[in-house]
Amino acid sequence: MHSSPGHGESYLELPEVPEVPGPSEALVSSKASSVWDKVFSITDKPIPVLNPDVVFDQDLDARKKFEAFGVHAMELSCRSKQFQIAFTETVCQELAACNHRIRDNAIVMNGVKQTVDSIQGELHDLKAGLSNKVEEMDNAINEYKNTTVSSSEASKYTDDEIGSIVWPLLPLLIDGLKGIAGWVPVNHTLRSGKVEKLVVLSVPMVQFLVRCYDNGQSLTQKIDGFLKFKLKRYNYGNKMKMSDFISIMLKTPFKPYVHTHNCTHVAKGNIENYIIMESEYFKGILEDIHKYFPDRPLELPEKFPDSRLNNNLMYQDWALTSQSSTDTNSAMLPVIRRCLSFEERSECPSMLTTWWREVYGGGMVDFFDMDIEGKRMGHVRSGKYVKDPAPREHVRSFDTILKHEQKFVESDEIPGEADGVDERVDERVDERVDEPVRKKGRKGKKRPSSE
Repeated sequence: MHSSPGHGESYLELPEVPEVPGPSEALVSSKASSVWDKVFSITDKPIPVLNPDVVFDQDLDARKKFEAFGVHAMELSCRSKQFQIAFTETVCQELAACNHRIRDNAIVMNGVKQTVDSIQGELHDLKAGLSNKVEEMDNAINEYKNTTVSSSEASKYTDDEIGSIVWPLLPLLIDGLKGIAGWVPVNHTLRSGKVEKLVVLSVPMVQFLVRCYDNGQSLTQKIDGFLKFKLKRYNYGNKMKMSDFISIMLKTPFKPYVHTHNCTHVAKGNIENYIIMESEYFKGILEDIHKYFPDRPLELPEKFPDSRLNNNLMYQDWALTSQSSTDTNSAMLPVIRRCLSFEERSECPSMLTTWWREVYGGGMVDFFDMDIEGKRMGHVRSGKYVKDPAPREHVRSFDTILKHEQKFVESDEIPGEADGVDERVDERVDERVDEPVRKKGRKGKKRPSSE
């Protein structure tokens, strides 16, 4: 036990504190240079310790011990306050430094963002430029392909010596005011009730009209084979029956087949003179002609044709001939071996006579998109429908035409059995088109066909 201290002596003694290994020099150097130096200087000092002799000295009164405890508590409190102040100041400094670094980083990041935005803009422009270049390349390739295809398509029209003559004139070769046609649109109703939209082209008539227009071109002699090779015929499924063929032809100004003396017959060569095509297919041909022959003639000459048609062209004007003023049927037609009713006559166009409204009521209305309801309906002129005709060029009715054009056949002019021609419809009228229908001669031999 320690002796009682004298007056003025302190009862608080700091015991020797064992040395604790301090931080390494590098760490000390790091701390010395940091904002935490003040905090470290406080925490590195030994903590005041109350002398145990004061606590356990029986000779000291309570007051002395209380004073010793108070002094010790004050030292600890001061140390704690110093630490809190130093720690708070240090943390504030650190926060200020962090805020400064954050501001600096924000400035840097903003610069980085602007750089990234700029790069993104450049990339977007580059991408757009590449897309435009790709699109330009695709357009160039497509244009090249289209040009190549178009050139290839054009060549089949323009590179042919005969085609360069025929194609530009072909669209013109139907004129209802003149009553001239090399081809005619027809609506044909099948047995199933389906309506087929067709175009019937007469090879001899086209050949004749081209020759009239071109003043006897030497190549026109080759038009026959040219047209039969270049144009695609309508697919009949099976072979077309004769009754269907005649039904189609009765809506054209052409004859179905040849009639010779005492003999009405059909031969394959005669039928081959007509090319029956699908309407849409032929429209495509006309569109190509408009495209590849921009300088082609657009109208037939006023006095076209300047030559008379001969019978070898197989045309007819049956609608204008009737048995008598009291019989509206046509005369007996050996070519088809029957008469035509008034309704059939009205739908049968005639060559070299201005056509009438009923004739236009079938395939031609659909093909040329004609208005048949108007009071002043126009004709098809040089292959085009005239919507607003001149006063004297509008379409009239069949009745009106008959008042001026109808011809009557006397009874003794009507061919019959006395002339050796069978008036009955041939029972073989439904035979296939490629099977010739011929009448035998007196000795049972077949007469040669007349082409």
